[in-house]
Amino acid sequence: KLGCLRWLETVAMPSMPETVTHQHLLRAMDALMDHAERVEIELARQIRPLVDRDLAVVFYDLTTVRIHGEAEVDDDLRAFGMNKGEPQANGGIARQFVLGVVQTADGLPLMHTVHPGNVAETKTLQAMLTTVLERFPVQRVILVADRGL
Repeated sequence: KLGCLRWLETVAMPSMPETVTHQHLLRAMDALMDHAERVEIELARQIRPLVDRDLAVVFYDLTTVRIHGEAEVDDDLRAFGMNKGEPQANGGIARQFVLGVVQTADGLPLMHTVHPGNVAETKTLQAMLTTVLERFPVQRVILVADRGL
């Protein structure tokens, strides 16, 4: 969000309000979440011309995002699971969620996934592959993975 605010200072867009604040972006994110799947499909449609001929390799990686605090919310994805950033000797259990990112070999993000903090990495692969193959022109899939996946 802060990166977007800095970027907005460098561009001219006639339809944008004169001042965009962090609070504006937070409210916009809430509005976008109500239509997340449609937004993601539309973004994929707009990205496709950039990658149609060159999409030979995509990368998928998962990471854990640790959460501090004890509050609970409805449909909470935060769960106790094995945190990748914690040394195994200390137990490595943390309240977290799992974030997956699919990107091109050039680093262009194509999509992301968010999972409960206690999901096994192997449980995320099939849904991610299905979505990528629906949205992008991948001709052949060769899977190279670490032992966690």
